[in-house]
Amino acid sequence: MSIKIQHDKNNVFPSSCIIPENLKTIGVDIENIQLVTCQEDGLRNLSENEIEIARFWFGKITKSFPRRNLVFRGQNKTNLIKQLDKEYDERAKESEKQYRINHYLYHRLFFFGEKARCFYTGSERHIFLLPELDCCKTLFEEIRKMLIPRNDPMSSFIKQNPDLISFFNNDDNIDHFCDVLCREEKLYWYYSILLHRLGKTHFWSSHYVSNSKNILVSNKFSHNDKASIIILYVVPDNQPGKMYSALDINNNWKSMREFIKKNGLPPLSSWPYSNQNEITIPGCLFPHYLWFVFEKATKRMIVNPHIFTDANKDNNSLHIEIDQSDFDERLRRETSYANGIFYDDSSGQHEII
Repeated sequence: MSIKIQHDKNNVFPSSCIIPENLKTIGVDIENIQLVTCQEDGLRNLSENEIEIARFWFGKITKSFPRRNLVFRGQNKTNLIKQLDKEYDERAKESEKQYRINHYLYHRLFFFGEKARCFYTGSERHIFLLPELDCCKTLFEEIRKMLIPRNDPMSSFIKQNPDLISFFNNDDNIDHFCDVLCREEKLYWYYSILLHRLGKTHFWSSHYVSNSKNILVSNKFSHNDKASIIILYVVPDNQPGKMYSALDINNNWKSMREFIKKNGLPPLSSWPYSNQNEITIPGCLFPHYLWFVFEKATKRMIVNPHIFTDANKDNNSLHIEIDQSDFDERLRRETSYANGIFYDDSSGQHEII
C-alpha cells in the first residue's frame, strides 16, 4: 500500500523546543518539516489530536533539558533495514527494496530499537553481560592492536596517553588487567568503551552504539545521501540494569582516574576522537527512548507511534510505554538480530537467545 504524505502547516514545534535550532545547524529549513508517524504498512499523516500529542513530547526538550540526555545518531535506512528485515535482499530490484524500507523500517525500529553490532553478527554474543576472563584477555589484546603508532587522527590520542601505550604493550600486565576487570565491573565497561571508540577490529564485534551530543557530527555519519536519517534518542539518567553503569562513564570518566590508578591500571588522559562528542550507549537504543527520527532528504520527522497509545496518555516521564508482549517471537521471525536485551527493575538486564 502506497501512502501519500501531505504537508500540514499545523505540524510545528513548540517555541520552547530546542530541536529546531539543532536541525538548523545542518541546513534544514524548519518551515518545511513534515510531522508523520508510522503504521504496519508505512507512513501516515497525524491527526489534529496527534499533532498536539507530538508537540507535548517535543515540548519536553527545552533549553532546561539536561544536555547529557539528548543525543543524535546518524544512520542510513539501507543499513537499518538489513538489521530489521530478515527478508530484505540486496540483490532484489530497487522497487522491491524500497517497498520493504517504506513498509517495515520505522514500524520495526520503534518496536525493536537499534541493537549493537554484536547482536546481528552473532559473534561475542554474551560479552556484554559479564566480564569473563576470556573476554578480558581478548579486550587487552584488541586494545593493544589498536594502539599501534600511526599518522592519522589517532596519533594525537596516542601521544597524550603514553602510560596507556606502555601498559598494553607489556604482556606481563594481562593477568593483572583481567583480575581487576573481573572484580571491578565498571572498569570492564571503561576499557570496552575505549576499544569501541578506537574503532573497528577484525575480531571484536562491538556491544555499544555510537551517538553524539553534537548533531553536526551525527550528520557526517549519516552517509549524506537520500537514505540518510538522524535518530533523536533520549538517554535516561537512572535506567535499570547493571550494564547501564556504563552510561556514567561517558560523563564522569575524569572522576574515575584515582580509582583506576588505585587498581594499578592506566587511566585515560583523553578519549580518542574527542571532537566527536560521543555518548557510547551499551547494548542498544531501546525504542522506549527513541522518540523521533528525521529524514534528511524528505524533511520528515517521524514520530514514535507508541506515544499516541492510551498507555502514554499524560505521560510526563522520558520513558515511552510499549507493549512488547510478542517481542521474542517477532525478533526471530522478522529481524536479522541473533538475540536481544530485556530488563526488569529487580534483576537487571538479560539476553534473549
